[in-house]
Amino acid sequence: MTQKLYDDLFDKVVAVEDDGTTLIVSTKPDTDDAPGMTSRALDCVYEELDVPKHVSELIGSTRALDGRQTGEWDKYSESWGYHPESGMNLIIAPS
Repeated sequence: MTQKLYDDLFDKVVAVEDDGTTLIVSTKPDTDDAPGMTSRALDCVYEELDVPKHVSELIGSTRALDGRQTGEWDKYSESWGYHPESGMNLIIAPS
């Protein structure tokens, strides 16, 4: 893949805000991310932050009609939502 393609795939996918205390991950919908690259970025975040399996499974099984969800583990709290047309948005901050 060319650098331009990587840049397009990961544009606005992962952002660090609030002086480094908030992480925002926004995957793209399948129609804009056929190779699933933004979902792989999410997997990297899960691994780096040692997200428990029950939390990642809750996030992964969220449907659009479930609305915005929240949870926490260890020292983090998270909020997420999903829509098939816009992808998943996950916000992780210290609890």
